[in-house]
Amino acid sequence: MDQATLERLAEDWLPFITRGAIMVLAMEVVFLALRKLKVGGRIGILHHLWAISLGVFITLSLKGVPSEELSWKIVVSLASVLSALVLYAMLDRLIFARPWDRGGPGMMPGLVVDVLRVVLVAGVTLLMATTVFKAHLSSILVSSTVLSAVVGFALQDLLRNVFAGMALQMESPFEIGDWVDIDGTPAEITEMTWRSTRLRTNEGVIINEPNALVAATRLTSYGSGEEAVAFPIKMNLPRDLPPSVVKEALLEAAEHAPSCLSTPAPQAFLEEFGQFANLYHLRAWTRRVDGIRVFYDEMQVHVWHSLQRHGLPVAVPLTRLEFSDVRAASRASAKEDLERRRTLLEQVELFEELGDAGFDRLAQAARRKHFTQGERLVTQGAEGQSLFVIESGRVKVFKTEGPRIAVLGELERGAVFGEMSLLTGEPRSATVEASSDSAVLAIDKDDFAPLLIDDQKLAWKLSRALALRAADARERLAGAREQHAAQSLEDSQAGLLERMRSFFGIT
Repeated sequence: MDQATLERLAEDWLPFITRGAIMVLAMEVVFLALRKLKVGGRIGILHHLWAISLGVFITLSLKGVPSEELSWKIVVSLASVLSALVLYAMLDRLIFARPWDRGGPGMMPGLVVDVLRVVLVAGVTLLMATTVFKAHLSSILVSSTVLSAVVGFALQDLLRNVFAGMALQMESPFEIGDWVDIDGTPAEITEMTWRSTRLRTNEGVIINEPNALVAATRLTSYGSGEEAVAFPIKMNLPRDLPPSVVKEALLEAAEHAPSCLSTPAPQAFLEEFGQFANLYHLRAWTRRVDGIRVFYDEMQVHVWHSLQRHGLPVAVPLTRLEFSDVRAASRASAKEDLERRRTLLEQVELFEELGDAGFDRLAQAARRKHFTQGERLVTQGAEGQSLFVIESGRVKVFKTEGPRIAVLGELERGAVFGEMSLLTGEPRSATVEASSDSAVLAIDKDDFAPLLIDDQKLAWKLSRALALRAADARERLAGAREQHAAQSLEDSQAGLLERMRSFFGIT
């Protein structure tokens, strides 16, 4: 191509190319304005192609290119399809997405919007084929039918998942962020695409489940945690246990579990009489749907501790074989346990005046109770007639004074609390809560009364010990002994002795 030809082409096309470039810049300005207003920003790069196609179309129109030219037909068809996409994006952003209700759901699920976009493109393409390229509709339909059959047969699994995904999004049996049970595994729904639903388990495992399988599978949906959900805690317990006592223990476990809601209230049921054991069902409500297994663990740990505190055994095996050596070993174990209890009680300063017979009695009468972390052993202001000796673990002692909570300290193995309630029947003066899994020996009034009746001097000795402990506590708080400490001690002991005698009915 010589220089003259190039100059002639430039002279003929330059004005039109310039005008087209101006139109492209104008379309880009419009596009940026729409993006600034957050309108029509879902298509992205196609907006730029739309601006360019319109600029080329205007250039060809101003030049007067005949409509029969192939270049003109291609540009017109491309500009029409891209214009339809841009207009649909604006419609989606302005109407379908409900911009007036920010944070709320859209007018239609995202998958449905995407499918309508594909249908729109197909419709505009068919229109361009019949009007611009003058193709016969019948030949197009026949060709598209054959093509659809081939494509449909090849992509039948994909199409099945697409339509299943559309059905799921239109029915909305669950939403993004909900927790479901899939094949016994709790998982959170994180995304729904054309082909599959993506889930994430608590172990961080990503599951891509085809939409067709999700639609056909029976899924248990727990929601997002906004609404309370009840989970069944089931256990077999011996048939000879009174149902009222078992239910009381189960409801106490639910009361102490942090993740269990008090409203709706938990419920306990005797579900079934078995041949060797009865099946009990504790219905516990929670919003911790993101940690179902953790909730089950927490509830079952509290149930175990509550059953132990109430002296309720779990169901015995269906078959039990006992031999003499096994029974002997059991007796030896019980004897060792009794010796450990006595050794622990002998370390308690309050009981140093009991004597051998008294320690033997207390060791046999004391009942071991288990508490898990966070459970309360006693509550401030509650009635009580028992004393506790810590066998293992740690407990925290605190008092509530209006809105303030004053922590008095932490007790470990060998420490005693509740002596005033045991000896005088006073309400609990403080709250004691387990700082870790703990075991305590509980001694009740009925266990201690025979010792006071048999030894008339024991009440005086105990009142003296209580008065000394109270005086030491006052001295630590005041920082110095008072002038009339001896007289105050005698008065305190006399008052305590009188209350003990009245409480135990000793004359």
